[in-house]
Amino acid sequence: MKLGPDIPNSYYRVSVRAIITSDTGEILMVNEKGLGWSTPGGGLDWGEDPIEGLHRELREELGCDGEVSPLPVLVTSFRNEKANQHLLWLMYRVMLDANSIKATEHVADHCFMPYEEHVRSETGSDSDWICATNYAEDLKRALNLPC
Repeated sequence: MKLGPDIPNSYYRVSVRAIITSDTGEILMVNEKGLGWSTPGGGLDWGEDPIEGLHRELREELGCDGEVSPLPVLVTSFRNEKANQHLLWLMYRVMLDANSIKATEHVADHCFMPYEEHVRSETGSDSDWICATNYAEDLKRALNLPC
C-alpha cells in the first residue's frame, strides 16, 4: 500500500476500499501500476460521497461496477512515519461478477488471495504502513471468519 507522489502530506487521507470475496472466501486484490498490491479502491476527492467514490474507483480499477454495502464493514487507520502520512480506510463489502472485471490503465494485474496472504500484503514487514488496530482480527470480524 503506497501513495503516489502527487498526494500531499495531510493529517488523514480518507480512502474507500472494496472487500470482494470469491466463492471460496479469497479476497480480490489489485496491483496498481507502481503502487503494489491492495484491495480495490482509493482516496476520495474533496467533498465526494464515499459510496460514489467507491463506484468511481471500481470503474477505474476493475472496469466494472458492483453492489456496494450501504455502510462500511470496517473503519481503520494506517500511518506511514517515513512519509508523515495517515490514511483512514472505509472498507465496504462489494458484490460483483468476477467475470465482468476488465483490464484498465490503472491496474497491472488482479487476483483473489487467501485471507492470510492478503493481510501480509497490506500490513507485512515489507510495508511502511502501520495499522492503529489489529487489522487481521478486525478484518476477520468484518468477514465473519472464526477468530
